[in-house]
Order: sequence, then structure tokens, then C-alpha cells
Amino acid sequence: MIFTVCLSPAFQKILVFSNFGIDKVNRSKKIIETIGGKGINAARAAALLSDNVKALTVLGGARRKEFIEYAKKDRISLIYAEAHSDIRTCYTLLNSADNSCTEIVEESPEIEKSVLEEFKLKFEDAIKTFKPSYILFSGSVPKGTGASYIPELVRVASSNNIEVMLDMTGRLLADSCCYGRGIIKVNEREFHSVFASDIPYEDLSVEIIRKISKDIFKNNGYRTIITRGEDDTLVFYDNEILNFPTKHVAAFNTTGCGDVFAGALLGVIDSGESYLKAVEAAQIAAADKACQRLD
Repeated sequence: MIFTVCLSPAFQKILVFSNFGIDKVNRSKKIIETIGGKGINAARAAALLSDNVKALTVLGGARRKEFIEYAKKDRISLIYAEAHSDIRTCYTLLNSADNSCTEIVEESPEIEKSVLEEFKLKFEDAIKTFKPSYILFSGSVPKGTGASYIPELVRVASSNNIEVMLDMTGRLLADSCCYGRGIIKVNEREFHSVFASDIPYEDLSVEIIRKISKDIFKNNGYRTIITRGEDDTLVFYDNEILNFPTKHVAAFNTTGCGDVFAGALLGVIDSGESYLKAVEAAQIAAADKACQRLD
């Protein structure tokens, strides 16, 4: 079973335009609404490949029931702590004229201490009840969430012998990977800033990445996956760095591609395939998401 953590859920509205112009009245030719937040996006991708996917989130406001219904359609089993604020809405603006993609992100409302306490209790109960094979922690956290909150959840997962996937950045990643074992997924810039900031970015060779990844695996128990845009994805496996060529596509909507990669990876692993087969499948899933035409 795959279990994702999402403290910043959202409704996601995708508006498609024949031609979008700044400082003009723009009328969309198509509107698509779904649910999002990095953990929810990943859960949707995992649910296409695994029969048992659960997501833990926070829900409140007048549209909570709508969110739950969307999740059911996506085959995501939701567990949630009750929030006192409305669920945010984020927007993706797609311009068919030049294939551009513009994101408008509404910041998550500040989360209350009582909600965080309920969330942690539900997290602890869920992992003991369902015993997931992997837990995904992804993205940033809303205001009100202390710096130690997510690392503590990772520690709890570790104490229950559950592997985790960390798809996050900065201090949150550095503090979280002190606990547990599993997979770290970052892009090359993020890898440099967290694990190799003492050397110039332009000097970050594949061999240096291999050595640092080896130390991370030895000291922290995490295998690294480093995405590099159009360049090969670097995967640490069996003390070596393996190159996985990126599938080049005519991208149209890149929103959530990294989440699709993470969810597909865990979904394929959960289905019984090997780790390297899962990486291949995740790359294909992310590329297919990027080039999906919605117009």
C-alpha cells in the first residue's frame, strides 16, 4: 500500500485559451477542475498503478465534500484532519497558441496547532493499521507548521520500519533525511544546495554526485534520484550512478509532472516490479503527463 502526506491540498482549475494575452480580456475555451496538492497529485498517479493508495490531508470549509468526491473518482482513499479554513484554489493557464503554461498558486492558509495534533494522531494510527510499503512526503508545509513537524513524522515512520520517499527541498529535506530510509528525489539544483553547497555548482560532476550519494546511502539509508530537466536522470543504485535518458516530448502542461514521477515510481514498486523498472515507468508517466493535450 502507498500512503501520501499532503498538508496543503487544493482545488486545481485548468483554463485553456486559444491565445492568452497580458493586459487583455481573456476568455477560456475550456475549464477543467480537479484536486491537487503535491501529495494528492502523487496519489492520483500511484492509484493508476496500485490498487491500494491512501492520502492523509487536511480538509475544511464549504467544499470539503466535493474534494472527497473528486478523490473517490481518482481511486484515492482519503484520511483527513478537520481544518477550520477553506480549501485553496490554484490555477493553471494553458495557451494553445504558444504551448505556454502559467501557474497561479494560492498560498495555503495557516494551519492551527489543534489540526496538526489531529493530523499526527491520524498519521500514527494509519501507519499502524494499514502498514504501508512506502510513505511519500512531498513539497513545502503551510504556515504554522514547525520546522520539526515533518521530520518527526518521518521518525515515526522509521520507528515502524516503513520506508519513505522524500520529495522536498532545503532545510526540510536536510532535517528529514536524518531519520528513516528510502528514496530521496530532488532536482540537480536542490541536490547541490542541500548536500554539496561547499563546492561551486558548475563543478558538480557525476562522479561527485556518486560519492555524495554513496555517503547519503551509507549514513542515512536513502537512495537518490536526481532529475535534471531535459538531461538524463541520475539514479544511485548498487554504489553507482545510472543514467536514465529523459523522454523528450512537446510539453504542454508541465504542472505536477514531478508529482506524477513520484507517484508512478511508488505505484510500480508496490505492484511488485523492480526499482529500476519503476524509475523507467516513472519517467514515461511524467513525460506523458507533460505532453497531454487538454485543448
